[in-house]
Amino acid sequence: MDFCYNDWAVSVMADHLGDTESSAKLKDRLSNYYNIWDSEQLHFRGKDSNGSWSEDFDAYRWGGAYVEGSAWQCGWAVYHEPEKLIDLIGGNEATIRRLDQMLGDQPYYETGHYPCEIHEMSEMAAMDFGQYGHNNQPSHHILYFYHLAGAPQKGNHYIHRVLDECYSHRIDGFCGDEDNGEMAAWYILNCLGLYQFCPGSTRFIKAEPYFDKISLYFDNGKTLTIERSSGHAQTTLNGEPIEMMFEYHDLRKGGQLYFE
Repeated sequence: MDFCYNDWAVSVMADHLGDTESSAKLKDRLSNYYNIWDSEQLHFRGKDSNGSWSEDFDAYRWGGAYVEGSAWQCGWAVYHEPEKLIDLIGGNEATIRRLDQMLGDQPYYETGHYPCEIHEMSEMAAMDFGQYGHNNQPSHHILYFYHLAGAPQKGNHYIHRVLDECYSHRIDGFCGDEDNGEMAAWYILNCLGLYQFCPGSTRFIKAEPYFDKISLYFDNGKTLTIERSSGHAQTTLNGEPIEMMFEYHDLRKGGQLYFE
């Protein structure tokens, strides 16, 4: 799954460089994650060298085919074409039910292929968000599948719960590893009401700002003021309505961004 995303990211670079041959080759592999989707278990599973499913599958077992997680945490890693993952799951309603199940589940895990309990397991259990593990990066985009599946209110509810419950000013203020600054970056972006679901893309998903008013000062001298107000019937950027996605280049022009 990671290789599929990596191939997409390199194909974007190839397009910019005008390397159409490499781009076409890479784009042929973008959906290879289809090969490890088990339509009966409704999870991505590992296969052996003969192409057969690995035995004794358990969605709560960590390790093996998954790194620092189980099928629950690692099974949403389709950043570059999430609509295809929604189709695999069974459509919008099925995806929403699956997210509800994930967040409403017990924070249970089996150490599986790991020789002992690792700290990512302990942190997930301590957060008590079901199988959603905000303590580790593979889960950071998952809540936005609510938005993509047509239930942004649910997504915004859980995102604000994470902001409230998984971050603080205390010495233990992060719920997990601060690898490469991503834990803090997630907090900042979600306070702004913007989230880059697929790194490498110029599009940001609309969420809900954490504060009533925020100003961003860009290195091009432009200022973008983000305001949340009940007086606005829809989200607008400089007067133009926004349904779901923002373009980064439009945000850098500055101006006024109003959230309904």
